[in-house]
Amino acid sequence: MRRSASVLALLAALAAAAPVALAQKTAAPSGKGEVAAGPSAPALAVAALPATLGGFGRDGEVVDFERRPNGAGYGASLRYTPRSGARAVATVFLYDRGARRAPEGGAGREVAEEMRVAVGEVGSLVRTGRYRSVSEGTEMELGAEAGRFRCATFEVIQGDGATTGDAVCLGVRQGAFLKVRVTAWTPPEPVAAGRMAAGIMRDVLRAP
Repeated sequence: MRRSASVLALLAALAAAAPVALAQKTAAPSGKGEVAAGPSAPALAVAALPATLGGFGRDGEVVDFERRPNGAGYGASLRYTPRSGARAVATVFLYDRGARRAPEGGAGREVAEEMRVAVGEVGSLVRTGRYRSVSEGTEMELGAEAGRFRCATFEVIQGDGATTGDAVCLGVRQGAFLKVRVTAWTPPEPVAAGRMAAGIMRDVLRAP
């Protein structure tokens, strides 16, 4: 009987402790560097983008960088691929690096500075081994007023030896940086990648 009583007491103790353990495991973390519950505002904005942009169709789920540890300011992204079947991939990014961006469009100083960062990020992929080489092409400003944006093109030798045309376009939309990054295998031309990225940017900037 003593042994049965001890077992019953142990089971009762475990039952009482279980809800506490479950609450600790499922409670939403808070504080710096921790992950908040629910999708971030940039993720919701990216999810609301049209299914088709510049002849590219949505391909995959939204990546919510904001909800990763120490991800505040990194926004969210969404991948698109050509409806035509051409071998290319585009990624649309929306982020603010922790501060509201202005003015809308691509004429501001902040866009020029962020473009330098974006170009540097492309070049840095040589050091990581993802690319063998990067040759910078042209940089241009397109559009007008709030629909203005900047683009830069590159010729890239991928890590597997394939040549691609690459481009990055950048502007400000609704107080955040809007960036489109394109890699094109067919055709592997910087100008073609630039046209693809610019077409996507125009459609995003026109979206509600």
